[in-house]
Amino acid sequence: MNAWLSPLARAVIVPTFCLLAQGHLFSQAKEARLEFLTESAPPYSYIENGELKGLSVEILQAIFNELHSSQSLEDVSVLPWARAYATVQIPGKMNVLFATTRIQKRENLFKWAGPIAHTTMSLWTTAKNAKSVSATTDIPKFNYAAVRDDTSDHLLLELGVPRPQIAEVPSFDSLPLMVRAARADFFAYNDIGARFHLRQLKMDNGEFSPVFLLSTGTLYLAFNKSVPDSVVAKYQAAIDKIGDKISLIVKKYTGSD
Repeated sequence: MNAWLSPLARAVIVPTFCLLAQGHLFSQAKEARLEFLTESAPPYSYIENGELKGLSVEILQAIFNELHSSQSLEDVSVLPWARAYATVQIPGKMNVLFATTRIQKRENLFKWAGPIAHTTMSLWTTAKNAKSVSATTDIPKFNYAAVRDDTSDHLLLELGVPRPQIAEVPSFDSLPLMVRAARADFFAYNDIGARFHLRQLKMDNGEFSPVFLLSTGTLYLAFNKSVPDSVVAKYQAAIDKIGDKISLIVKKYTGSD
């Protein structure tokens, strides 16, 4: 500081400078606060008696705990998948989509931290369905039901199914009904989620079963590309540190690691 400043001036300017600096740091911290978006997709994320629950929700809370973060489940919004998926691609937003299967089509749309869990995805149908898929080359021959912009929806397109042959719906509940009504030959969905939903719908009596494995994958936190790399790196470091806790949470919901 310049020597010509009087002691009184210094007494005023120095504290003022410190307050401005603190204000700037506070502003930066505030800007870094994230909004987390998910869908109602049991057993990964769902609301029960007004409380947000699920496999991926518990993992997110474990990450917050590891980070000693002021973020909480109060920062989570539950939206239809297609809306959440689109929102996290809006430039300038500080938001995160979870849990998201990391596939090639999405690779450059987000920044990634994970994996937090593994998943399998299959074609499901009824025992009454005489049509069968024995190889991926058979897949474009049939009609399907899938949740709009879900991994299953994208995967069917990648496997050569023309879009008019995919009935896109907003949530799982419509998928088995589409097959039952013969409006689709198969529905595509992740296996853990499909079994959970069918139990909830009281449709787990053996009527529907997986008949062809489409893919195996891994679930991640998908960050808006506007989120600083340093923030994503902190979440990745936390995930790496709590691998054992994550395995226990996954086992609680699926019976396996």
